[in-house]
Amino acid sequence: MSTAAIAALIDHSVLRPTATLADLEAGCLLGRRVGAASVCVLPHFVPRAAALLRGSPTCTSTVIGFPHGGQTLWAKVRESELALEQGATELDAVVNVSLVLSGAWAQVEEEVRALTRTCHDGGARLKLIFETCYLNREQKVRLCEIG
Repeated sequence: MSTAAIAALIDHSVLRPTATLADLEAGCLLGRRVGAASVCVLPHFVPRAAALLRGSPTCTSTVIGFPHGGQTLWAKVRESELALEQGATELDAVVNVSLVLSGAWAQVEEEVRALTRTCHDGGARLKLIFETCYLNREQKVRLCEIG
């Protein structure tokens, strides 16, 4: 496999809470130059990242419910809609750790369905993020079965 093919599988991130506009621009230029699959940025950076990556195969990605997924379903859906409106083409949504640990599987499934529908209706890709350090094997398997 070539270096370019490998790079096209990698998501580059600019997610540090201390990231500056200069960090964002450097990260997007790097992702674009190496042909990364995406550059994942903090939500407030989406419009600028989308402009910097426009015309390249590298997509603009952002996080939803970052970092632990504890936001309400309404807030996550609205955050997703706004990110899509601003140019994100891939969303990395953090599953609600608290709901998983509580065994509230119906609510977890409702969240996954709503986020999937919102993302797909917006023509984008959704990736679910599991904070695996908090979960046992059974919970991880159950999350993988939701889909």
